[in-house]
Amino acid sequence: MFKLFTKSLLILIITVLIIKFIDRYCIQDERFHYTYNRVFNKKEKFDIMLMGNSLSQTDYNTTYVDSVLNTTSINIGGWAHHFFLTNAIFQKLIDNEYSYPKQLLVIEISPWQFKDYDEEKLKFLQMAGLDEIEYSTNYFQTVNKFFEIKEYPKVLSSTIRFHDELTDEWVKTYNSLGYLEKANANGFQLNDTHKLDDNEKKTKLNYYDIASQYSKKINNAKEIKIDDLSEKMILGIIKNCKEKGINLLFVTAPALYMIYSDEEGFGKMKYIENLLKSNDAKHINFNLVFNSINLTLDDFSDFTHLNKFGNRKLAPLFLDSITSMFSIKKNTVNAQNENEKIKLPKFKNVINDNIIGWSRVRSTLNKLNLKFDQDQEVYRISRNTNTKNSYIQLANNNTQINQDYRVSVIAKKGDLDNYLGLRIVSVYPNRADALFNLDSGTIRGVSKAGNFDNQKANIEPLGNGWYKCSLSAKVGDSKINVILGPTNNSRKASSWEGVTNDNNDILIVPKSLRFEKNNYKENKK
Repeated sequence: MFKLFTKSLLILIITVLIIKFIDRYCIQDERFHYTYNRVFNKKEKFDIMLMGNSLSQTDYNTTYVDSVLNTTSINIGGWAHHFFLTNAIFQKLIDNEYSYPKQLLVIEISPWQFKDYDEEKLKFLQMAGLDEIEYSTNYFQTVNKFFEIKEYPKVLSSTIRFHDELTDEWVKTYNSLGYLEKANANGFQLNDTHKLDDNEKKTKLNYYDIASQYSKKINNAKEIKIDDLSEKMILGIIKNCKEKGINLLFVTAPALYMIYSDEEGFGKMKYIENLLKSNDAKHINFNLVFNSINLTLDDFSDFTHLNKFGNRKLAPLFLDSITSMFSIKKNTVNAQNENEKIKLPKFKNVINDNIIGWSRVRSTLNKLNLKFDQDQEVYRISRNTNTKNSYIQLANNNTQINQDYRVSVIAKKGDLDNYLGLRIVSVYPNRADALFNLDSGTIRGVSKAGNFDNQKANIEPLGNGWYKCSLSAKVGDSKINVILGPTNNSRKASSWEGVTNDNNDILIVPKSLRFEKNNYKENKK
């Protein structure tokens, strides 16, 4: 009997060892596996580290951040990761001092991460994270949270999980890991161009008004407590980071599902915000600036995730937030090299890049010893007065009546201020205006008057503090003038060229100034 028991135990041990060996070649989420191991292989150190769920992969444009700060960022969050799983990964991190981020740890947090995951798809996605974590109290705590005992075999082994398609999984794993290693992947997915379809958009046509009410709904909501164990985990993360000297920032990404939350969603968000605040933890809820960074339905790949157009809009604010909240200093020495990663626009339809023909109304144009994109000249526009209107004008551009036109220019904040005004104007009072904040990368305001209509504005980060600023409108006349110039935050969009009491300045790239018929459908507001 003893021999039979010993033989059975030996066979069991050998079987388990074989299965665990095969597990190494059958990986459910290769991207997470690759970046997780980059963090913990003790061969690399990273400046900025993100963790959480899929929002930490798609919404924070670290390519832009790294280009400006000359930092290296990595993400070890995965699709649909519950906060239990995020906490288990954090505990692995806190036990490995070598792997601590050098400058900042960013953790995505939202009410959705504290729900009970009953759907099979959501439970399945937790397995990918569990595959990477060593057996521990946190591991089995997470397993027990989501799975019944009868499900343990497929949770504990990817080989058992994919036994019906093992060969295909081996091939997929081999090919994916080869690609990720070649690309030196950092765990982010920032180039998704997918947009909501027309039917999806129809359900959210009032998004702008809904987003404008978000702050009020949070303030008026009745707090709804999250479970005690999750709260203990949050407090443990805060405490550990303080003790280990790790800069910690909790973030809540902008999402349509967030601004359209129900009472439970608003109540839990309020509870989470107050919990973090009462424990001196830094937190940014980017849903509060949904409209101010000009997010539209075209900036989302679904109701949850930003696409590449959306994460580029969020990038300047994310950058400015982390540099102002923590001792992360911008290093611009190598920032321009990032132009190889962020493709800059080719200049077509230039209306008049010969600045000799530009009308200067109480303004000066000075060429700088500076190049944009290696070969494009940069000029400084400065106000000559602080008691009268001031601007640059390009006159008599032909248009077709009742058609949409767009003016765009690449600009950067100056030494004295950081606001750019743009105007499309015909016979007074017919015009459209936009006011851009070149420091935060946001739109201060958009306005129209007279027979102009359908006014829209957009600002797109290009790296190293440069932005492409655009204003479009349906024009009511056959000739228009383009007006632009520096201003400050004392002016409204409709009168940005007026008296500022300061001699403001901005930088522009003359060859980027374009005026064209507007055929694109993005950036509706």
